[in-house]
Amino acid sequence: MLDGLFSYLRPSFKELEVNTALTTQTHLDFLWYKGNEVIRRRFKDPSLQLSDIAAELSVSKRYLSQAFRQRGTTVHKQLMGFRLKRASVMLSEEHCRHFSVEEIAKRNGFKQISHFSRLFKEEFGITPSEKRNKSIFY
Repeated sequence: MLDGLFSYLRPSFKELEVNTALTTQTHLDFLWYKGNEVIRRRFKDPSLQLSDIAAELSVSKRYLSQAFRQRGTTVHKQLMGFRLKRASVMLSEEHCRHFSVEEIAKRNGFKQISHFSRLFKEEFGITPSEKRNKSIFY
């Protein structure tokens, strides 16, 4: 019976642990964390910008920028990095093989494939097509 009760309460304990960890951080740390949550949830929106994230979190753009600068990055760099990493994974995955490079770019929030390709090459040193061709599919 105690095992069942513990199993039932485990998610609540886990949430309490996360909330306790967040409360011991500074507000800027918390804001950085929440900003990244918004990025992970809304990265597919090509029009997503600093002002949208700040508005969703009910803080000024300047204050949100400060939270990211404290971590050595910007909101824009964090957003682009997240999009590029997801696109890189999609280019490598067999189940995404049927998507064109342009479709993968659009599914990760890029409006123009040329912009996506340029940023991808800057980040990874190879083009999206080269990344796809390097991946071995059986």
